[in-house]
Amino acid sequence: MEENNKRIFKNTAYLYVRQLVIMGLSFFTTRIVLEKLGADDFGVNNVVAGFVSMFTLVNSILQASTSRFLSLNLGKKDDVLIKRTFSTAFYMHLMIAVAVVVLLESFGIWFLNTKLNIPADRMFAANVVFQLSVFSVFIGITQTPYTAILTSHEHFNMYAYMSVFDVVAKLAVLFFLIYIPFDKLIVYASLQTMVGLIVAMTYRIYCLRKFKETHFSKQFDKKLCKEMTVFSGWGVVGNLAVTLNSQGLNILINIFFTTVVNASLGLAARVNFTILTFVGGFMTAAQPQLVKYYGANDMKNFHQLIFNVSQYSLFMLAIIGVPVLMEIDYVLDLWLTEVPEYTSAFIKITIFNSIISYSNRFVDQGLVASNHMKQLNLYSSTLYLVELPLMYAALKLGASPVFVYAISCFTVLVCLFINVKMLSKFTGFPGCQYIKTVFLKTLVLILIACVPPYLICMTMPDGLLRFLIVCSVSVLSTMTVLMRFALSEEARYMVMGKIRKMLHIKKPSQREINQRHCYDYPAENNGWNKVGNKPVYGNQETESVFDPFVMKHHGKFLMIVSERKHHGLDLLESSNGTDWQNRGAIMKRVPETWECLINRASVVIVDGIWHLWYTGQSPEISRIGHAISTDGIHYQRSSRPCVEATLPQEGVSVMNPCVLWNEDRKIFQMWYAAGENYEPDALFYAESENGEHWTKHEHPVLSKDETHEWEKYKVGGCDVKRQKDGTYIIYYIGYQNLDVTRICYAVSDDGVHWERPNHNLCISPSQDSWDSDATYKPAVVEKNGTLYMWYNGRKGVEEYIGLATKENGTK
Repeated sequence: MEENNKRIFKNTAYLYVRQLVIMGLSFFTTRIVLEKLGADDFGVNNVVAGFVSMFTLVNSILQASTSRFLSLNLGKKDDVLIKRTFSTAFYMHLMIAVAVVVLLESFGIWFLNTKLNIPADRMFAANVVFQLSVFSVFIGITQTPYTAILTSHEHFNMYAYMSVFDVVAKLAVLFFLIYIPFDKLIVYASLQTMVGLIVAMTYRIYCLRKFKETHFSKQFDKKLCKEMTVFSGWGVVGNLAVTLNSQGLNILINIFFTTVVNASLGLAARVNFTILTFVGGFMTAAQPQLVKYYGANDMKNFHQLIFNVSQYSLFMLAIIGVPVLMEIDYVLDLWLTEVPEYTSAFIKITIFNSIISYSNRFVDQGLVASNHMKQLNLYSSTLYLVELPLMYAALKLGASPVFVYAISCFTVLVCLFINVKMLSKFTGFPGCQYIKTVFLKTLVLILIACVPPYLICMTMPDGLLRFLIVCSVSVLSTMTVLMRFALSEEARYMVMGKIRKMLHIKKPSQREINQRHCYDYPAENNGWNKVGNKPVYGNQETESVFDPFVMKHHGKFLMIVSERKHHGLDLLESSNGTDWQNRGAIMKRVPETWECLINRASVVIVDGIWHLWYTGQSPEISRIGHAISTDGIHYQRSSRPCVEATLPQEGVSVMNPCVLWNEDRKIFQMWYAAGENYEPDALFYAESENGEHWTKHEHPVLSKDETHEWEKYKVGGCDVKRQKDGTYIIYYIGYQNLDVTRICYAVSDDGVHWERPNHNLCISPSQDSWDSDATYKPAVVEKNGTLYMWYNGRKGVEEYIGLATKENGTK
């Protein structure tokens, strides 16, 4: 995930260059446009262009569909499929563009000239603006596949460059608007259309030169078209509802009030767009990674990315939004020569709405990435469509436009709770934790952060000095409160990384900080000696292999390893414990079941039957399964897990079983790890007569020990051995922190009550070695008076299997 985070940060840097330029120039251009057009013409442009934009919803939703299919196929590295996908998407958008133009040139013209409240002397200009907007819609819809392929390839640098050009070109538009002695509204709309056309053509030429799949092709895959349409279908419904809602409000305001109020809405929308595009840059950069995590069934990183991006985006929104809330009246007076009525109130409501909306936005993306567009849009579209008649009724009863505009906050809030619940249902997303730690906690802390600047506003007169002080205090209080109390550790380092990058300060990541402690507690003089200076199994070809189980059988060692290449279990064989032959897979994963991933095995042979217990993982939940075999190669699995998390202290997941057969008591004994997701927190114990139905010990039998620095964080995967005298030894993972682990041991008389020696370290990371970052899951076997311990070590992200031995020892 670290490499992907770097790519996201790089992409975000390009997007933020774009946004910083846009923010600075957008406020300047808006002032000039409003001054030169006047409030009435500004309102006419806003309502006409807004009405036409209602028909571009297909553009936005098919862009999401096209981008998703292109990203997935790029991940498959199938050039033929990628080209077919792009070509099919292009023809789909061309057909839609033609249909939209026909609809606008019939119904649209009628509605413009008969229903909208436009001054009679401005009707001709309004029709010109309408025709230019129709042309822009056609260009925009046919542009969608090119924008999607650019995003899928993550060429955000080009996106940033062209966006800056777009803004600079619009500055040139202002120059002509000032000096051309014709109808200002018509001149403005014409030049804006010309800039949009130049930008679109530049994008297309770039794509044609960089991506061979964009070259002209007659391919049109009807099956793929159907899949993309089905995926987009519910998105069209949802976007139709959102567009009808926003532009419907614009039209209602136009009918009940004047174009001046439309101008106020337009200004609020422009401020909102400027702020949110700055904040949304990180979300845009992270979206391809979200799809790729889901496509790889990496649900842990999928969920973590939603948490981190949402927290980071809310943090950035608060940094900008709090000063705006405090000083919007002064900013408007400074910004505009003429401030339309209601503008200040609309902007304040918009910022509150945005906080709720951005808590929901990446949850939405999670539902889109997991292919649940239907459920996402079924509920949200219903709410947005219900909102519009409520607004109409409020206006008929004489409500002010401010009250009507505020109704939208309630709708967005309900959508947030519904979408979180759906994502929890479909992907195992920890919804309650998200609402508490991301939304509610952040909202309360933003209100707390508002207190210091609010007190300053109450005690100082208006003016530049107060504005500067309030902005400075707002930023400091917001950063202090949210950084300290709102952001998760990972999100906090995202923010600090951004700040350090802007200030050109290089600081190590949290993992690098953690791993400074790798060599604090070396396991020296304890009798264990690592064999060689490289792994005994695993390399770049095998990719990561981890959590070994080893046993003796017919004079040889047999090892079962978990492998990340195919997410299953492989059987290895060796005569000396160092040279291993892979005999192939003995258990494969079953996608879209509780066995999406399979790993961490333990085997016992009783009366000629091989019993294998393993960890089966589905999104955010791990369970333990059971299988039997007569040859140790071909296993028959039970259809259901044999152990699941049922005890309060187990959290939601159980994993990493270690099983022994107790010949004296004729029972199976299992030690296993349990925790909140894929990673363990403590070790538990259970017993069974048949290996299938287990009776658990009520409490953990081994937890973290804060008196031992090397296992103060938590403990995990173990291997237990029963001695000839009936006592037990457990070898297990001790976590000093999330990234630094060592192998420890403890002893017990009954396998339940464990005692740690003062110096219970066995294996620690070795500096400048293949296991320099961490040592995990031990597997111990005794042969001819020598103890062999296989373990998986990590350097960076890859994990391989190493070996250590101890002569004449019992621990």
